Amino acid sequence: MWVNLFVSFPSTTQAQGFFGVMGAMMGLMQSGGGLFMIHMMMGYLIFFLSIVDLVASIITKKAPVIVTSLSGFVSVLFAGINGLLFIFSGFTNNLNSYFMATGFLLAFTSYSFTLYTLRGYR
Repeated sequence: MWVNLFVSFPSTTQAQGFFGVMGAMMGLMQSGGGLFMIHMMMGYLIFFLSIVDLVASIITKKAPVIVTSLSGFVSVLFAGINGLLFIFSGFTNNLNSYFMATGFLLAFTSYSFTLYTLRGYR
């Protein structure tokens, strides 16, 4: 939320290709986007942890846990892809930003259900 409200994105019309995105990222870092970089690193960490959770749930061989973990993984992936699409749009497509937030909330909900489901397996 802090990033959406207080980080000023570079004034690029559209980031074309890999080097356009890198240019947009450099412009963002130069304009005080340290919070944005922390936001991205947290996203990568959440993605890595969602993979770990999915593998651990598959090892348990409990269908409800696998389903909720898979749902969380897909939601994190959805959020990450839309975050990248938001960058590719030159920080102009607010729908991608909205989908990124929605994916995060769906993942949060899925992992809450995973924890709730695991309580029954003590």
